[in-house]
Amino acid sequence: MDISQLIKNTRKDKRLTQADLAQGITTQATISQLEKNNVLPSSKILAQIAAKLDINIDAKNIKKNHSNKNLKSDLHTADMLFMRYQDEEVSNLLANYDSDNVEDEIEKEHLLFLKIQSRLWVTKDFDTAIFGFNNLLQNSRSDQNNNIFQLLSLTELGALYEKKKKMTLADFYFQQVFQAYDVDSFQDVSYWGLLIATDMSKYFINTEQFDLANQSVNYGLHVSLESGTFFFVDSLYYAMAIIDVNLHKMSGNYDEYLTYAESFAHHVNNDSLLKKIAKLRTEIVKNNGEFD
Repeated sequence: MDISQLIKNTRKDKRLTQADLAQGITTQATISQLEKNNVLPSSKILAQIAAKLDINIDAKNIKKNHSNKNLKSDLHTADMLFMRYQDEEVSNLLANYDSDNVEDEIEKEHLLFLKIQSRLWVTKDFDTAIFGFNNLLQNSRSDQNNNIFQLLSLTELGALYEKKKKMTLADFYFQQVFQAYDVDSFQDVSYWGLLIATDMSKYFINTEQFDLANQSVNYGLHVSLESGTFFFVDSLYYAMAIIDVNLHKMSGNYDEYLTYAESFAHHVNNDSLLKKIAKLRTEIVKNNGEFD
């Protein structure tokens, strides 16, 4: 019997729900993925599960035998979890992979990026993430210049330095990303292309570089149109409205862009953005069309 089936059967024998088993150890989603044999949590989590179920699990050998032959599949699963903001599940899924044992350079950078990014949002440790992304860039041996995970690392470095109010460094990284962004290179990785375009547009709006923000939005919408993918499109149209208001002082198409943003935000249940849109509309009405 494999480990996932052993855990599932024992849990049921003890009349525990997945939430019961997860309590104090991890999340219910991780237990669910573990029982489906989709993830291999860390040795620590496996040991805690074994103790709670009163079963013997040799976590060290399981970890050792978890071959990198499954890496491609697990990276795909991790991407899907990442897109649903399930950062702890991503971290648990990839915890036992050692990047030093990965021969393919793109897969290695993919693994490293997801490990650093998922741990960042679990721990909120900005400095460790900055070190990790810089280390990824400095040690990259990929023959492909500006591959997607290098570009993502540059983007995250820019965003992290912006959060730390180190704007000179933030601008240094975002300018590199903008110069390297190639809309035709995101055919098979549209989600990442849209994420980068959205982060660029937000940064350039925040720093009042509206021409660059506008170009970043257009990059993102081009990727969306070519790929048929609609991640972040609500945020891109909201950014277009903000840019339009600032560049044209209410004489442009901001209302049309807000309507598009609102429609896409409703579709993906982006309540946070819907609140921003409603607030902006209220401010515009309150100020009789004047926007500060």
